Amino acid sequence: MNYTLSESCDWVSVSPLSGNSSGEHDTITVSVDTTGLSEGTLYTCEIFISSNDGTGTFTVQLYVMEGQQPIPPTVEIVKPEKNKLYFRDKPIVRILRTLIIGPVTIQANATDEDGYIWKVDFFIDDTLKYTDYSAPYSWLWNETAFGKHTIKVRAYDNDGLTAEETLNVTIFNFGFGSVEEKGVVKGKVTEAGKMIKKGIPGVLVTASDGTNTTTGKIPLINRGKYSLQLTPGIYDITFEADGYVPYTEENVEVTAGDTVNLDVQLEPACEGC
Repeated sequence: MNYTLSESCDWVSVSPLSGNSSGEHDTITVSVDTTGLSEGTLYTCEIFISSNDGTGTFTVQLYVMEGQQPIPPTVEIVKPEKNKLYFRDKPIVRILRTLIIGPVTIQANATDEDGYIWKVDFFIDDTLKYTDYSAPYSWLWNETAFGKHTIKVRAYDNDGLTAEETLNVTIFNFGFGSVEEKGVVKGKVTEAGKMIKKGIPGVLVTASDGTNTTTGKIPLINRGKYSLQLTPGIYDITFEADGYVPYTEENVEVTAGDTVNLDVQLEPACEGC
């Protein structure tokens, strides 16, 4: 039996278009190309079969699903606040504009609903000043500056999408002042018992004063790494992650201007899991 096939639309193709069958089952491949088709639409296409033994019709129906687009991150400047007076990094009183006298720490919150934050950039008048790869996102602005300026923070997520926020301020800073200097506790969190020390992402790291952050998620950059800025003192620092036994490092001494390196290994919550 000789046969031929043809399509009634350009988004469906069949192969082969003709052939000869002597009782065996022949395989016909039907391919669909959704290029140019509208999302949320049902399409119908008929494939006609003609042979010396008769004719037939095969119907193909296709519903094009609506694609889910990546969700951009969100970012907000949480310090300095709008319409507040700051003196040497300390909030003083609400006023009719944002006025800064001396240095100030710029702090931002950034989140991403369908992924993670890659980095946060800090700008003054569109000039990049600092990039922070791990929360809490902050930068100490302590340079000679007078008059009106614009603070801008821009967050980047793992899909390459960005979000930004700006704040217009008036500042008077000679650049030689100082604020209360903090110490840093930083390190890497890995899984105990593993020969290759791969960082664990998303570990919640909390100091006893409530300051917290999470370990990074980007391989080869900050996966499993964390950094906490703390005022001088003695702290208990707790590490928590799903699937692992929580761990607390007690009596960690933080000194102004110094960095404490604290690497931690977490035990899996159950053997063989």
